[in-house]
Amino acid sequence: MAGDESKCEKHSASSSNQNPGLGCDIWQPAAKTNFNSHVKTTAANETGTAVVDSSGTLLALKLDSPFKLAAPKDLGARDQGARNGTHLTDIKGLVDYIKTNFATIDTDGNHLIDKLEIEKAITDPKLDSNQALAAAFLYYYRNSLAKDSATLSADGLNALTKPDFEAKAQRTLDKLIKKEQLGPNLFPEQSITPESIIQGAFGDCKFVSTLSAFAAKPDSDEKLRQMIQSNPDGSYTVKFPGDLGHPVKVGALTLGEKMIGSSSSDDAMFVSVLEKAYGQYRNDKRTSLDGALNGIIETGKNALHEGRFSPNSLIKAEAANDGDRDNDAMKLLTGRDSETVSLPKNNPGYNHLLAAIAQPAEVEIANALKNHKAVTLGLNPGDPSLVFATIPGENGAASERKAITVHANHSYSVIGYDHNLVTIYDAHGSLSGKDNEFLPGTNGKFQIRLDQLKYYFSGVSIED
Repeated sequence: MAGDESKCEKHSASSSNQNPGLGCDIWQPAAKTNFNSHVKTTAANETGTAVVDSSGTLLALKLDSPFKLAAPKDLGARDQGARNGTHLTDIKGLVDYIKTNFATIDTDGNHLIDKLEIEKAITDPKLDSNQALAAAFLYYYRNSLAKDSATLSADGLNALTKPDFEAKAQRTLDKLIKKEQLGPNLFPEQSITPESIIQGAFGDCKFVSTLSAFAAKPDSDEKLRQMIQSNPDGSYTVKFPGDLGHPVKVGALTLGEKMIGSSSSDDAMFVSVLEKAYGQYRNDKRTSLDGALNGIIETGKNALHEGRFSPNSLIKAEAANDGDRDNDAMKLLTGRDSETVSLPKNNPGYNHLLAAIAQPAEVEIANALKNHKAVTLGLNPGDPSLVFATIPGENGAASERKAITVHANHSYSVIGYDHNLVTIYDAHGSLSGKDNEFLPGTNGKFQIRLDQLKYYFSGVSIED
């Protein structure tokens, strides 16, 4: 639909004008280290493959039992920042780990890892931190291949350690390790802020941006906390304000689900739980009688636009991807309908004649923001926008004007409005410069004038 926001882009490693990425994550440089190699050894009366660092210290041992490494008792100061035994902090070490354990992930023994095998690993609550980390990374990496039928081979993983790819992969690995610390608190002790909401591996930028825009409303904190009920068995019951008659019960999140899902920078669980519940809600809608036709249409669009025709994923939150094609997220979270206002950028269906006689879009947006309505922005597939914006200074320095890239096929939230300046947030939690380079310290926020929105975006969704 012309002017509608679209699903978060998948950054293909083969693209000539984008950094290679994983799902909705834009890979950027990170510090590189080298510490892993492999030797044959025998320990605890079992034969296995040892992973050691450059000094010969044992880091892990692959025993005969499937997909299981024996963690060392003390990893030393090198890994003090990790939690629950995670020690695969180097991308080369992770690749070696996956290749060593390839057969235990490749459950059908065809020497290829496919989507279903990764889904089984992600949703397995018995996996330890290293196993979950490997599965989560494979999920991200496979998404970067931009084809639902894509499979991964052991030799194909070697591309991750090439100089032009390694630093970007390392940044994603760093993020996954940090997300192991998610929980156990459902909500943060302090008030929820819109910029604490970070998008994960799914292409559900419309849901995540709507959640962030909702969190910018003055009364949102209490409403968000009222949406989720913790159950004694570790599950959660979510009641979305837009459909209170359809409570959604979701199971406790596995470690793999935490790593690939959207999250809170405060390490609270509420974002991950809401995303999983929204995905389950979309699944239920597909299979219900009144939603059957909608499910067929959505699946047809998946086949047309993404080359895939598949049933529901084992990963419940993955169905949140479908939300890019409607405004269900706005209705569910706010309890109100929404209006989409078309803007001309990347929008061949934009009607300049009607726009000339209608109320200017910036007036409608300004009125909504003054009345604390949730507002999101979208840029349709096509050319990205190069925006000269005000961004936060690095390490607390003064704000600065800088050219940034607004990505096509992506959704953004509006989280502030003051004196004709609109504060926009990219739930990736970061921004890219004019050459798609990582801009540190921005936390995904930038400001432009209200009357500039029409030059850089295709549509605006406004809570009624």
